[in-house]
Amino acid sequence: MWYNRGEITKGVICIDLKLGKKYKYNQLCSIFNIKPERGSKQKSQLSALREKYDIEKNGNVYIVHKEYSKDEIVANVKYGKYKKLIEPMLYTVLSQPNKSVMRVDMHELMEFLGIVNKDYHYAKYHPKECIEQIDKGSVAGLTIFSRESEPLLKRIITDILKDMQDRCLIKVNMIPMFAKKYIDAKDRKLYTKVWEADKKKDIPRLLEAKREVLKEFKIDYWEDLQYSQFGKAKDIIANKLEIDYFYYEYEIILNKEGLKEFITEDYSTLKKVLNKKIQEKTKASKQGNLKFLTDGEKDVYVEYFISTETDYKLREKKNDERTQD
Repeated sequence: MWYNRGEITKGVICIDLKLGKKYKYNQLCSIFNIKPERGSKQKSQLSALREKYDIEKNGNVYIVHKEYSKDEIVANVKYGKYKKLIEPMLYTVLSQPNKSVMRVDMHELMEFLGIVNKDYHYAKYHPKECIEQIDKGSVAGLTIFSRESEPLLKRIITDILKDMQDRCLIKVNMIPMFAKKYIDAKDRKLYTKVWEADKKKDIPRLLEAKREVLKEFKIDYWEDLQYSQFGKAKDIIANKLEIDYFYYEYEIILNKEGLKEFITEDYSTLKKVLNKKIQEKTKASKQGNLKFLTDGEKDVYVEYFISTETDYKLREKKNDERTQD
């Protein structure tokens, strides 16, 4: 018996499904007992499965990472509403430069789109300073808020970037960036030097460091890392490379002709509407350790670090400055 799309969303009986394992499309169909399709029907079919399962496409294979809880399924249904707001804003932001290639990091994209305010990422690295300034909440609570909310919000953007790439509107290249802190000999202040990983020297070392992580956790693929293991994995890599941390910038090559069709004149309005929805979503979220925060705590953190209505400019009092070569 084959299941149609409606039946998938109600619930499917899975046989021999192994989380983290790579499957080809036809293998997924066998596991979920659904009829193989092509084109738009196949996309609709996979979208239905993604309402219940965290499924990643990697080349020609699919990886099922987890089955969503009831609360997560509700959140995923709401995601479609966010996408309708984010997509036209992304098209508009990406079409603005006079050049066809732009470089941004995830922090910049989150701020451009109004998903968070300008103090959000400062709070991630300076929770103590932020709590001292606002005199509300706690360092532990703000740390939980940052760690648990960021992956959820970033995932929305990365999914949409991938969708845009699949539609031949952009091409995305991930550029590794290395960072190392140092104290200046003259003014004795702490700075952070950031540079693009060299293709010949640094990237081979990065790959080897990531391979060491696979050995440490006794896994075969980077995708098999659990969310809870990423912090330790990054620490291992930074230690191997003798740096303080690394991250990725997005080099986005634009199909400006194609993007013209999607530009919106309501960018500011959409940005405000999206920020309101993100505030509501974050306050209501019970995912991960966010469930341990009180409603009062979340109200404080959302007001100061997500809401774009008031800029409290907490970041302007920081002592850690960043320089780039």
